Amino acid sequence: MSMFSIFETEKISIINKKGSSNSDEFSATLSPKRNLFSFENLPESLIIEKGDKVKRILPNGQNETYVVLDFNYTAAFMSIPGTYELAVSKI
Repeated sequence: MSMFSIFETEKISIINKKGSSNSDEFSATLSPKRNLFSFENLPESLIIEKGDKVKRILPNGQNETYVVLDFNYTAAFMSIPGTYELAVSKI
């Protein structure tokens, strides 16, 4: 866990274009003005592509759904962990 993970307050899951959902939930940071989810420690086996969906789990149990427009990975540098960013649009 890094010092930046304290900002990952959103719970999300990834649903691929074929409708299969990864059973894992991930902690992420949502930047609403930029429609961007960012998070660390994504399993290497999980592949995210344009057109996949992100389900955001709200505290009241409801879900919001977003479609992935773009995906970017920034490699780790010194003590800063690698970060994944998903550019999304709310459905």
